[in-house]
This record gives sequence, structure tokens and C-alpha cells, in this order.
Amino acid sequence: PLSARAHSGPPLLGMPAAVLSRCRRAVAVRMPPLYRQFGSMGAQAASPQVPQQFPGGPSDSMVAVPQERYYQLVQAEVQYLAAVPLRAVSMRDVLECLDPKRAAKFIARDVPSRLALRIRKIESLPGWQDVPELVATRGRLSSWYQLLKSAPRGPQVGLGEFTASVKTMRTEGRGTVRSMVDGLRAVYQNQAGTLSMEYLDRWLDNYLLSRIGSNMLLDQYIAICSQQDGGLGRTTGIVDLHCNAAEVCEKAAQDALAHCRQTTGGEATYVVENYVAGKQGPQPDDPCHFSYIPRHLYTIVLGLLKNSFCATVKTALNAEDAKSRPVHILVCHDPSRVTIRISDSAGGIRPEVSDHIWSYIHGERVVDVGMGLPLARLLAQYLGGKLEITSFPGCGTDAFLLLRRLDTEQVEASSSGGEHV
Repeated sequence: PLSARAHSGPPLLGMPAAVLSRCRRAVAVRMPPLYRQFGSMGAQAASPQVPQQFPGGPSDSMVAVPQERYYQLVQAEVQYLAAVPLRAVSMRDVLECLDPKRAAKFIARDVPSRLALRIRKIESLPGWQDVPELVATRGRLSSWYQLLKSAPRGPQVGLGEFTASVKTMRTEGRGTVRSMVDGLRAVYQNQAGTLSMEYLDRWLDNYLLSRIGSNMLLDQYIAICSQQDGGLGRTTGIVDLHCNAAEVCEKAAQDALAHCRQTTGGEATYVVENYVAGKQGPQPDDPCHFSYIPRHLYTIVLGLLKNSFCATVKTALNAEDAKSRPVHILVCHDPSRVTIRISDSAGGIRPEVSDHIWSYIHGERVVDVGMGLPLARLLAQYLGGKLEITSFPGCGTDAFLLLRRLDTEQVEASSSGGEHV
């Protein structure tokens, strides 16, 4: 919708040149209220070119500004949005947003502010410019901000290009958590004695909670959008109204076993059992079905099982010994709650490690470069649940995952328990 021309000015918000190509748009753009604060400056510097019509937007909302000035305005907008408190997103906002047009409007309004907040959070870290992972992540956030702001949507163009932009953000976002963990570890080392490990862990908790909220909105949109517009066309979005907890645990266990074989060369075993309140013993014919987001449940359980399987193999005397100590996965439920207990017999967590199992910076028992347990706890917390770990020295470790059946009034919460912005 907007013509392209070469960029001769400074990089936008410090983003890498590789991701600038998508953002080299013409300067004929819709001007949100913030930009109008700069009206007099923009008018004085306006180029003589005629603004093009942006599909889906009225022509009187357009203004022509030089490309370099446009980049300055965007940076000013990012700074402004990062300072504006965000309204916590409730599950009702996400789960009842089943109309693609409404969801696209919500994303276009909400997600740029969340991206701006994360950009400014990175910039608040001392010495971030010297950490390649943080520079790259900040640049990618800036790229996504531009991509989402310029993505057309409306009755004349439909949602195809907007959907493509959303999918690009999700695809490029893979690996971001690992990069941020590596980046924060570098900051901790570079700023020795200045920033505590506890501060950086809390910082990353809140940063990742913002990411989880944004991704949930984007995933919901992709799920409900029609296949014609590039979505999945699912009527209930990312929520499975009849999520089978035992089946999700089984899938996670199989994938965790594959990971264990690849990383340790050994084989662990496991047992999945289902229990129901008011009934005695395992209930294989009465599985736990509840409204939940299967992908989130899978991610949480996968992280826990990777730890248990690998620890079992590493502490076993031999292959036969490992097979004789199966990891027990219990799925228990009543009308209001679902509890999953994962128990291993890997000797427990070493005392020198136990105080740091929730740390991204100092996580040793945690697989995936210190992301598994902290990230699993965040996902559970985001949806109103809780994850607890208990170590029994010389015996093993139990993980307790307490989940609430999804409530549309739940809102995202910060790691300190307050509303997350």
C-alpha cells in the first residue's frame, strides 16, 4: 500500500540493517493523535509528494513527511507509548474475542504499546548496547513495531496482509527467550556488583510476562482468522473447551523422552495416571477434560519432564537402573481445579542448586539454558495457576502444577502479584 524508497537516514531505533528492509515505506502515513503534536514541524518539513491513500483509512487522516522525519516521529511515539500505563488484559478480552476484525483492531491498538514498553525496558539496562543479544532483540522489537503499525487492514484490503505480519512476528520470535536469558547473563557479568541476580530475574520475569500476553493475543488472532486470510479458522481460538490433560501430558512425555535420548544418550520411563475427586484409585476411563490452552499446558509439562527424565538418566547406575525408576505423572481433578504432580527418583536437587532453581541467571537443574522451570512457572501464573517444586534429599523431586479452569475474569499478573502493565 505504501511505495518504497531507499533509506538514507539513520537506522530506526537501532534495528539491524537486515530487518530494516520491511520498514522502508513511503512517508505518506496515517497520523495518530500523538503525531499531530508534531503537526507544525511536520508541515514545515513536509515533502511535496502527494500522500497515497492507505487502504482502510480515510484520506484526511494522511500526511506527507520526509522519511527521516517519519523515523523521528515513530521513535517519539515509542517513547510516549512506553510511558503510558497499559490496561491489564483479562481472559475475557482474549477468549471472547472470536471475531477476526475485532481481534485485529484490538491487536493494532494494544500490541504496539507492549512492544514499546519492552523496547524501553531493554534501554533501561545499563550497558545494553554492549550486549549483542539485547541489541538484536531491541532491533527486532522495533521491526515488529513498524511492521504492525504499517500492516493494512480494512474492508478494501481484508485481513490477509495483517495476518501475514502477525505470523511473521510469531515466526521471528522463536528463540527470543533464549537470547534474552543469554543477554541478561551478560549484563550480570558486565555489571558485576551493580545489578543483583535477584533484580535481573525479576526484570526478566516481568519482561517475559509482557511477551506472553502479546503472544496470546497474536495466537488467538491467527487461530480464529479464516484460512482464506491466512489463519487457522478455529471457532474457539486457542482454547480447547475439552482439553484432555492426560493426553497433553502423554504428548509432552514423548517429546521429553526424545530430548533426553538426544542430550544424555539414555532412556527414561514414565507412568501417567488419572484421578478424580470422590473416586478411589486411578480412573483411566474418566479422563480430565477442562477448558484450557493446550499449547501452554504442553509447554509447562514438557519443561518439567525434561528435567525429571534427564536427571533420572544422569543419576542412574546403568540403563537398567534408569528404567527401574519411572517418573510418575498424576493428573487429579475436581470441578474447580486440575492438579498435576510429576515425581522422579533422581535423588533430589543438590543443596547448592536448590536456592536458584527459579533463576534464569543461575539455573543449573533447569534445561534449555536456564529457561525451563522459571518459564513454566510464568506460564502457569499467567493463567491463574501455580507451580511448586519440592526436593526430597536422597530420594527425588516432586513438581506440583495447580491449574484453575479458565475464568474469563482472570487478568495477567506481574511476578510480584500486582496487575501487569
